[in-house]
Amino acid sequence: MKDTLILDFIHSLPRHPDRTLVLVIDALDGYGNPQSRRNILKVLTDAATQAPWLKVIITSSTDPRSISNASLMLPPGRRVYDMT
Repeated sequence: MKDTLILDFIHSLPRHPDRTLVLVIDALDGYGNPQSRRNILKVLTDAATQAPWLKVIITSSTDPRSISNASLMLPPGRRVYDMT
């Protein structure tokens, strides 16, 4: 996966969307390995930080390690919610 694909898309837009764009990633824990999951979290948080009109919702298992790792990667103002 090209790490800049989402960022390239955001930067290529001629103008910001009039409405919020919501990107949903389901079952992140089922994707690749721990390193690839960290990479995708980094790309998605960078994208959401650079595009205030973009909201990212990620679902994952309730494994405490996944939740803890995700919390550590988020920039200030972003949160992990436990929906169980």
